[in-house]
Amino acid sequence: MRIRKQMLEQQQEQMKQQQEQMKQQQEQMKEIQKQVEVRIKDLPYISAESLKLQLPILMDKDLKFGTGKSFDYHFFNSFDQGNRSQLILRKNFNGTTDTSKGEFDVEEDIRNFRCMVSGTVESGEIFIRLQYPDGKVFKELTINSSADINFNQSVSIGEGEKSRHTGKWSYVIKADKAVGQYMLQISTN
Repeated sequence: MRIRKQMLEQQQEQMKQQQEQMKQQQEQMKEIQKQVEVRIKDLPYISAESLKLQLPILMDKDLKFGTGKSFDYHFFNSFDQGNRSQLILRKNFNGTTDTSKGEFDVEEDIRNFRCMVSGTVESGEIFIRLQYPDGKVFKELTINSSADINFNQSVSIGEGEKSRHTGKWSYVIKADKAVGQYMLQISTN
């Protein structure tokens, strides 16, 4: 009986300690949430109307999409950040076959180029090719059901390499009876 009482007391003490730890963690989370809310308030506001006015101009000027129907989401961002730019292409496929091609410009004053590709496919395939301005292949990937893809490549561009990296890059995205999704993201600065 005595051992049982001791065990109960130990369990109660452990429960009190766990409750105290949980209470401390909740307090920490509240503090973090307050800090995040303050930082969010400091972000500049961009109205939906402003985006409607700016994005079509940027996209018509800087990007050329094939049929255009292959993309659920595409976005080009330069927003006065000097020589930074970003292109993001995403699509979910539901057993369709489709091909899209496009181009994007890389300016001479960039120092870094980054390419990220991710995707997952249950059946069929998604093929992605990214080409240098001279037409040579920078990267080709095929996404199929054998594995999910997460690819990242960053290139620091030296003075002697600028001619290879600047100009009109091109991409090709082909889906062959694909059930899955992909994302292609290209960033320069």
